[in-house]
Amino acid sequence: MLFKKIKLGDVSTEQAKFLSSVLALFFDYEGALPIYQLQANGQFAFIEDFKMPRKAFKKLEQEGPAGLYRGGAIIKVTSRYGVLVIPDERYQFFKPFAGIAHYREGHDLCLTGARELMEEAFVYSLDKKYRFVPAGRTDATKVCTLGFEVNHIVEIGEVKFLAYDVNEKNRALEAVFYWDISDIPVPFSVSLEEKWFSGGRSGINVFVIDPKSHDIVGLFSGQQGFQEIPKYEIHEVLARYL
Repeated sequence: MLFKKIKLGDVSTEQAKFLSSVLALFFDYEGALPIYQLQANGQFAFIEDFKMPRKAFKKLEQEGPAGLYRGGAIIKVTSRYGVLVIPDERYQFFKPFAGIAHYREGHDLCLTGARELMEEAFVYSLDKKYRFVPAGRTDATKVCTLGFEVNHIVEIGEVKFLAYDVNEKNRALEAVFYWDISDIPVPFSVSLEEKWFSGGRSGINVFVIDPKSHDIVGLFSGQQGFQEIPKYEIHEVLARYL
């Protein structure tokens, strides 16, 4: 879906004042974000002549006037074990693979979904021969940040667009996608390739939830693959000292 385009002069006085104040505080345009206005008809319009500095997104979350949102995308990845999620200690929730839109993607958030999935989710066979990607993404890198390179890129399923939705906590308009990897025929694992803010990788595991109960059922433990969370009894001596 392509968004209607408007100019900064088309938004309300309160919205324009806030956006101008953001530019006065944050001068770095590197990684600029697209901003959208929720219009009276319930549709969103892309403010094409405004680039929000990436460092200002927290200010939008905390102080932005009603009706302004940044862009983003989330991808629900389903496997034979359950739905893949990532713990986010900042907001205290489990989230799907997701990311913030770049300004150049502002007219079409489907571009954000495609980019974020390939940047964050490295799905690979445990023998390290194959990386699994959605249909049409055979150009993906074969190099995993865990320190190995696969031999082949294999297409499995396709990414399907579900809807646009609003994440009020993050003040984000998000395109929602779905990728089913249940048909992977061999033992596999998933590495979160997201870069850490201070350099290197985050080292965070990808967890798996039951889509009905929302309970955590396991996690992908690096090159060991999927590990079910066991329900063992506690050692009797240890139990007395807990």
